[in-house]
Order: sequence, then C-alpha cells, then structure tokens
Amino acid sequence: MKIGLTGGTGFIGQYLIRDYGNQMEFIVPTRKNEFSRLEKGAQYITSDYSKEDFKRIFAKCDAVVHLGSYVMHGMCYELDVDIYLENVRTSSNLFEACRELNIKNIINASSMAVYDQIDEIPMKESAPCQPNSVYGIMKIPVEKLAELYNRRYGLKIKNFRFAQGIGVQAHMELRQFWTILLKNSVEGIPIPLYGKGRTGRDIIYVKDMTAAIIAGLCSPLVSGCFNIGTGHICSNREIAEAYCNIFGNAAGIIYLENQEENGIRTCMDCQKAKRELGFSPKYNVMQMVQDIKNEYEKYVEEGTCVSFY
Repeated sequence: MKIGLTGGTGFIGQYLIRDYGNQMEFIVPTRKNEFSRLEKGAQYITSDYSKEDFKRIFAKCDAVVHLGSYVMHGMCYELDVDIYLENVRTSSNLFEACRELNIKNIINASSMAVYDQIDEIPMKESAPCQPNSVYGIMKIPVEKLAELYNRRYGLKIKNFRFAQGIGVQAHMELRQFWTILLKNSVEGIPIPLYGKGRTGRDIIYVKDMTAAIIAGLCSPLVSGCFNIGTGHICSNREIAEAYCNIFGNAAGIIYLENQEENGIRTCMDCQKAKRELGFSPKYNVMQMVQDIKNEYEKYVEEGTCVSFY
C-alpha cells in the first residue's frame, strides 16, 4: 500500500515511517528546502502544500494520512488566529486534491483540544465542542470540512481526536512537562509538580497513536470522528511516580505547593474506535514509560543525543 503522509518529519510521522515503513510505502511532502530523497520506507518530496502539488505527489497513492499542522505548545491562551489559518488552508488543499484523485481513505489528525471545557467525562464524540484555545477552535473547521467532503463526495475521511501524545524525540522542548519528566529522570534530579500533582489528562503513547493510524488505514469504508486515547485520566503525580520508578530516580518528586494547579482533568470515551476500527491502546502508564526508557537508551547506544531545549 502506498500512503501519502503530511507531517512525516514530525513526532508521530517519524514513528509511523520507522515502525511501518517495511509494510507500506510512505510518500512525504515536506516544506523543507531540500532535494527529493528516498529513505527506507519513505520518499520525501519538497512541496508548497498547494492543491496542485498534492495532486502531483499523491497521484499514485492508495490513501492519505494528514498529520502536518502548526501545533500548540503548552497551554497557550493567546487569541492569535493567524498562526492556525494555514492549517485550514492546507487541509482544504489536501481534501480537494484527494477528491480529484479519487483517494477516499483519509485520516485527518485532530485533537481532544476541541473539547476543553466539557464538564461531563469521559467525553464522547457526540458531545458539543467548547474549545478553550484558538488551536482547538481551528481544529473544528477542518473537521467540518472533512464531514462535508464525506457527505457530498463520498470520501471516507476519519477525524482522529488524539489525546495528549508522549514519547521520545531527538529534540524535546523544555517548556513541555513531558520533556521535564524525561530530562530530570535521566539526570537524577527531582521532578517538580504544582500543588499535589492531582491535575491530569488522557495521555497516549506515540506507538499507540501510530497503531490507531494503521487501524484507520485498514478500515477504508469507515468515516467520521474518533477519540484516540486511553479513556483514563493520568494524573501528573501518577506519571511522575512511574518515571521515578522506571528510571530509578531516587531524587523523587518535589511538590511546589505554593504553585496553583491550573491544569485540566479530562479523558475521552474511546469505545467508538474500538467498535468501528478495532483499535485499543496497548500501553498503560508503566509500559509507556518503560518503552520511553528503552527508546532513550537506543538513542544513547546509537551515539545520538536527545537534546533538551
């Protein structure tokens, strides 16, 4: 199977190519100014992400996975719409190119950020969307555009509302809690938590995210919105304790009780993905942290340093 893949140089995309490149061929448009190149499991082609360029690049593809977008870093509440408008334009170009190429099996990466202010948990796909960030708001028009293409043209676009994904990358931002967990565990220094660390959310391991994508690709006649998570609220304390345990970090946790816990406690109902796609996550908290340790050690063995910036 030949798969068009936007965001192939990003976090999820790199794992998808690495772990499934021996089973399918990925065609990856990239905005980076570089010559086209062929690597194991993937062909990278410089693109401007226009409709005509997508048509040229995806001409022989059987399906498309759309991961490429500008992402939100941390809890950003700035009401800056412009930085996310390109996500809508790119998605529109991609859907139209696929329609003209008669590529119907498409996976569009959305986010649980569309739910932010929902009171009832776990959140079902049928719940009203009340985002608390511009990032979440701007995911909705892309989802609605996908639904329109499904109704009007018979496409089978699947909107995957991903939970918070975690895993090891070559370059990890220190302003993200998930990076601090790894860095402090590796260095053997205390992991700081606001308050009592009760804040929590639905988190999913990157390898479960890629497994969900494969399940979607193997369900070509299915369309609609799907929650892709664990259905479990993992508190900051729970995951910090897992890191201390797995990495043997004797420094443990330091509670900053004078700092207010202003995060969220949310999780999603993921039964629809199980029923219609046959997807269920395999990694619990301890298993994902153990595999993160394994992945980190692979980087070290290969002589590649994970940079924290």
